[in-house]
Amino acid sequence: SSYNKVEKRLELNFRGLKEFINLMSEYYSVLNTFTANLKKINDLKCNTLNESLLQGINGFKADILNQYLALTDYTNSIKDDIITPLGELKEKILERIKNNLKETSSTEKTYRASVLQMDATKKIFYSSIKEIEQHKIKYELSKNKQTSNESGDFKDYNVIESDEVKIITAIKAAKDNEKNYINVIENTNIMQDEYIEVKKRNLDDIQALEEELGENLKDCLRKFVIFKISYLRNLQY
Repeated sequence: SSYNKVEKRLELNFRGLKEFINLMSEYYSVLNTFTANLKKINDLKCNTLNESLLQGINGFKADILNQYLALTDYTNSIKDDIITPLGELKEKILERIKNNLKETSSTEKTYRASVLQMDATKKIFYSSIKEIEQHKIKYELSKNKQTSNESGDFKDYNVIESDEVKIITAIKAAKDNEKNYINVIENTNIMQDEYIEVKKRNLDDIQALEEELGENLKDCLRKFVIFKISYLRNLQY
């Protein structure tokens, strides 16, 4: 169905979000390790008495320190402004998907049960109508038989009266079954409307989640480019 296609698309987009977060997390881990190693290099002590060599070493360490500071800001920005907010969005989407699925499943289960009940009461109602017809046929046969019997046997009259009682009882049962059938139909219609409303509400929620996901991804990619440019510029100073 169209609803299932929409759910499938959201599932694919959600999977893409998780893969992007995993990619950025691995990238952050590599950068974090590299930053820690730069700090280790910068913290190394040099006790050489050669002034020219010492100046060269200090210049090299100053460059390492500049890389360390610039890369630290870059790495922290990736974590704080990309990985963390996208991780929170992932959990939010996952929670909403679970809630939507729970609500839809519960409503659908109730609706399907109501449909089955409607089918069952329909069979009972039509069965009672058929029973009336059978009693009427039997009544007419007994009546015709009594009419052709000139002796007017009381046994025939008793059969006719018995058939009349059965017809009246069957009609009463059919009316009760019809009333019950109508009530079940009305209840099923209510369940159907509620089920459709839940589906529509979930579709709106899915659309909102997709829009939010798209905007967040675009925003994170813009930030990533800005952070990268800022990092490269910081290396120049």
